[in-house]
Amino acid sequence: MLGDKIKLLREDRGLSQLELAKILDVGNSTLSMYESNTRKPDYKMIKKLADYFNVTTDYLLGLTEVPNQQYHDQILEDYPEIISILRRNKRKLSDQDKKRIARIIEAAVIDEDEE
Repeated sequence: MLGDKIKLLREDRGLSQLELAKILDVGNSTLSMYESNTRKPDYKMIKKLADYFNVTTDYLLGLTEVPNQQYHDQILEDYPEIISILRRNKRKLSDQDKKRIARIIEAAVIDEDEE
């Protein structure tokens, strides 16, 4: 959930709730409610969070596990065999196929990172 991502990103930066609240120019209680998923930030705040943490809004909203384009590009660079397989494919991939492949790659990379 969004609040969980915010908390994780905050903790990864070594920030307290109070410090991040000041950076975002919101009250500490507001940030606490975001992190506990009892209050949802508006679009402007989601964008502000994404910009501050250098992640995409899709990542914050749980639509992808890839935090940013640089991470995505690194996956492509680290796994050239994936590109090779896709180029050999003679048919055009549907959007559903692309999403399925992306989820598989993301899961493999996340599993690899945890080992």
